[in-house]
Amino acid sequence: MKRFDHFERSNAKAWDEGSTISHTPSISELDAPINDNGSPLVDLGDFPSLPQPAKPAQSNAQRLQAVYQQNATLAANQPGRAQLQLNKPPPAYVAAQWNTQPQRPSALRGRGRGSGYANQVNAARHPQNTVGPRPSYQQPLSGQGRGQYYAQQQASAANVPYKARAAATPSAVREFPPSGYQQNVKLDKYGIGYRNNGENAPGSTDRQSQGHDQRRLQNQGTSKLNVYGAPKKDVWAEPEALKTTRRAVDQDVKTYTKKEREKYLGKPIDEERMLGYGFYLWPQADGPALNVLGIDLAPLRHVRMHEKVYIKVVEGAESPELLKISSESTHSDEHISVTIRAIRSVIADAKARAVLATPKYFVVPLTASAMRPLIGPKTVIKKTVIVDDVEKEKNWLCIGTQMLGAPLSEQEQKKWEENADSRNEEYVEDFKNRLSSSLMELAPLKMEMRMRIHFGHIVFKRFPPEYAANKYSFDDFVELVGNPQARLEIDKAIPSAVAYSMARKIVNMPDRFRPASGRILSLLAVPAKHTEIFFVKTRRGDDFRVEADIDARYDEETSWSEEFQVGSYNVFRNDRRDKRIDLSTVDLERKIDFTLQVITDSLVEVPQPSNKEFESLIAGSISKHHRIDLMNMRYPWVLPRHSTELQITKLVMRSVIQYALQSTGFVIEIAFYRTWDGPDTRDEPHIEAGISMYHPHWDMEMESNENTTQARNWKRGLGNFFEGGFDEFLNELRGIQKLLSTTAEEVEQEEAIKVAAMELQNALTEAAEESKREAEAEAEAEAEAEAEAAAVQIAKDAKIAQEAAAQYATEVEAAQQNAHQAALDLQNALQEDALEEQRQVRANTAERAAIEEALTRSLLD
Repeated sequence: MKRFDHFERSNAKAWDEGSTISHTPSISELDAPINDNGSPLVDLGDFPSLPQPAKPAQSNAQRLQAVYQQNATLAANQPGRAQLQLNKPPPAYVAAQWNTQPQRPSALRGRGRGSGYANQVNAARHPQNTVGPRPSYQQPLSGQGRGQYYAQQQASAANVPYKARAAATPSAVREFPPSGYQQNVKLDKYGIGYRNNGENAPGSTDRQSQGHDQRRLQNQGTSKLNVYGAPKKDVWAEPEALKTTRRAVDQDVKTYTKKEREKYLGKPIDEERMLGYGFYLWPQADGPALNVLGIDLAPLRHVRMHEKVYIKVVEGAESPELLKISSESTHSDEHISVTIRAIRSVIADAKARAVLATPKYFVVPLTASAMRPLIGPKTVIKKTVIVDDVEKEKNWLCIGTQMLGAPLSEQEQKKWEENADSRNEEYVEDFKNRLSSSLMELAPLKMEMRMRIHFGHIVFKRFPPEYAANKYSFDDFVELVGNPQARLEIDKAIPSAVAYSMARKIVNMPDRFRPASGRILSLLAVPAKHTEIFFVKTRRGDDFRVEADIDARYDEETSWSEEFQVGSYNVFRNDRRDKRIDLSTVDLERKIDFTLQVITDSLVEVPQPSNKEFESLIAGSISKHHRIDLMNMRYPWVLPRHSTELQITKLVMRSVIQYALQSTGFVIEIAFYRTWDGPDTRDEPHIEAGISMYHPHWDMEMESNENTTQARNWKRGLGNFFEGGFDEFLNELRGIQKLLSTTAEEVEQEEAIKVAAMELQNALTEAAEESKREAEAEAEAEAEAEAEAAAVQIAKDAKIAQEAAAQYATEVEAAQQNAHQAALDLQNALQEDALEEQRQVRANTAERAAIEEALTRSLLD
């Protein structure tokens, strides 16, 4: 086949010596790509040779004769194994039975279409194997001892009675069991077949006669126990699962290719096979080779496997270190040359890893109309400090900048404009040169890099008091920014209201912007990309940052589903990112500063046991529901679970919206960060935002080329990153600055209006409350006056009433006296009447007594 004409003869010879069954793969078996860790294994140059073309088909007797000869040769060369009596030619009986007896039904036949289909495919592809029974996957190769002869004898004598075969065949053939034992064949570590029932493994110290006795008892039907004394079970060996020939060829090629590739990571097995040598003189200025490459030469792992070379560090007491490169390829000069270039790139990569950014700040020259005599901070934050047990306020931070003073006169503006063009050209040229030289210095770096432009405001952390007092001119400010003693940075935090208004403004500008993703057609339909960021601490105290992408699950019937799922995730070493380039620009006129940074992250490869902890942490935090923040934006609701291995110190939900410019393709990325301190996410998060700008071509140029021999083809002049020119990029950058500055001013005005409205509302409320208080005071005063008048009137009325009461009391007293006098008079009158009545009664009594006495006397008389 033309596809494998360029295989090396040495590999082909090694394959032929280790192979005994020829097989010709078809094109349909080899069309599919065979990948190993994402890299193609099919190398049309130095690829390990596949099996050679099939030999012409032989008759059954010829094949059996060849098997006898192969096994006899193997037994003679390996006296330590159990040898068979194979010196005699195959008996005619067995040969005749091989040719005349029909094929024994396969144990897999009748188990569905899979087995029949596999047999048909095998018969169509390998006609030389269709006469006799198809070898099983458990059958060893013919070069592995007596295993193949054992299986062929079973298949050939499948329908012959056991006793007849025992009488008609030699002792070597009579050793083999009847057909019922066919599936009980196993292989020892040398590949020799043996039986579980009645035959011990080669090298075993057990008595072999026990198996014959047990088999005799079994034939007589007098025993129901096996050789181990356990009840006998009619159990067949578990057959190997069916697989297509294409999969089998693919697995074989993958296994062999992996073994062939990884052998170059060690020492050469046979120096006599080496066809070429190369030596690389290690530079002494870079330190010992093992300090840079490691003991196992891990940075050169890929080049050794890809170029099929052996690399060894040769150390001498007095001679310098050498890297010895050995190759067994016929094209060794090419492989060694590529290897040397890879070694140089590894050394350059080690040097580039030590390069870290030195911050550099530029000041954009002002136009004459925007020029002012003084410059000061926009906001000064003060902090209370204690000096000599006395509390004092100290200027702590100066945020932003502002121009102060009256505009320049016409004469001063003309004088300023004379040198304006030269100042702008000087600024642009200096920025380009520094960026170009920094990128060329990072070109050998193999790890993934990321270049972004972040917008923000300048923040001074160490500054002279005159600057906080708004007493600096433009030249003084330029000198302050370039002073190494000043501590300043670009704060990339943007107010969330400004970022949200920026997104709304971009949506309303379809002639200038478009969705960054080609699958989205409308700016209104741009979704947010959510990323869950964990900051965790292990039991050992190691800090990690876990970033997991969260995807929204969409249904066909609805436009949005509330269910979310975890996508890919990465684990990084804490929150440390190495800045490789840091170029910042302060723009006093547009009031929006920016910084261009190239960073690298510390990606960690988590081993498999610990990988489950991170996966369970991420998967357990995803909820099916969503939340709405203060900006009326929807984001996934995360509820992390407790983990004994990983302690969550901070949790961040990042939502990113991306838009692209119509003309140049630069992407504007608006990110919202929702932060919780700890695993509890029930409270409302702290929200911050950030706005950045980049081109997708930058990410392509800065992709990782680790484990490859590729080098970054970066050229001076920034042509790899700015295809339309640096001026085009600068114009787009200034346009975004202006749009962001306008948006920030509008938001500030809206905030000022809101604050003024709130202050007015507060003033009105306070005035209303004051009026209410005054009315209440007046009402209280009137009430007090009325109460006082009422009290006076009440006093008067009380006095009158008191006088009336006194008069009434006097009258009452007089009436009481009159009544008392009348009562006394009445009592006296009554007493007199009573006395009078008593006198009258006594008089009457005396008169009656006198009359009675007179009558008595008269009667007596």
